[in-house]
Amino acid sequence: MVDKAPAPGLQDEELSMQSLMITLPDSLKSFVEEQAAKEGFPSASEYLEALVRAVQKRKVKQELEAQLLEGLHSGGEDLTVNDQFWEELHNQLDEDRLKVDNP
Repeated sequence: MVDKAPAPGLQDEELSMQSLMITLPDSLKSFVEEQAAKEGFPSASEYLEALVRAVQKRKVKQELEAQLLEGLHSGGEDLTVNDQFWEELHNQLDEDRLKVDNP
């Protein structure tokens, strides 16, 4: 399922919309429209926007994890880096972002 919520911390300029025209073969166009309907999106455009946002969020997460690992490898206290570590860290970051976005 594609997350329909906007990414936390969107800037005002990201809320203004611009058009982007793409050309798809009929089979892909049909597929996108079917998936949008199945996922509950009102339009193929909103479905594609959600997909792009998901890729963007994944990229930010990967970059953050790489920076954190670099910091961990540079010395300091011993930490166990496992799924629970990442989940707790991401939860804390989400909470911090909400505090910044909603002072």
